[in-house]
Order: sequence, then structure tokens, then C-alpha cells
Amino acid sequence: MGLRQRDFHKDLQRSSEAQALLENPLLQEFFEETEKDCVQQWITTKADQFNEREAAYQLVNLLRKLRNDLEIFVDQKDYALQQLQEMGKED
Repeated sequence: MGLRQRDFHKDLQRSSEAQALLENPLLQEFFEETEKDCVQQWITTKADQFNEREAAYQLVNLLRKLRNDLEIFVDQKDYALQQLQEMGKED
């Protein structure tokens, strides 16, 4: 197996692991509850609580980025499968 094939197999493994994480009920609950709590904290801060608002905002953005990055790993599955199929045709 060549290096490129190993990379695509690695992408497939990562895709499966990312999918499992995204479908995990505990992780889903964590994302939902943490984001909800941060938005509530963000909304209820007073005008002079800039640092608290900023921290809540940053955490919401971090959670969304993490979820998005996992979704990108999942989306790479189709490309990796296509590339492996093409490599199989070349052999």
C-alpha cells in the first residue's frame, strides 16, 4: 500500500471517528447545553462585564468551530473513497 493510499485510509478512519463523535448523545448534549448556557450568560451580562461577555462569545465560537471541523472530517469520506477507487483502477 502506497503512502497516498494510507493517507486516504487514515481519512476514512478519521471520518468514521468524527461521525461517531457527532452522533454521540453525550457530546450532543454537551454542545447544546454549553452553547445555551454561554448564550444566556452573554445576554445577561451587564454593560461593564466586557470580559465575561467576551469569554462567553469566544466559547460559543469555539464550540461551533469544533463541530464544524468534525463535520469537515466526515465530509472527507466521499473524496477519500473516490480516490481509493481510482487508485484501485490503476493497479
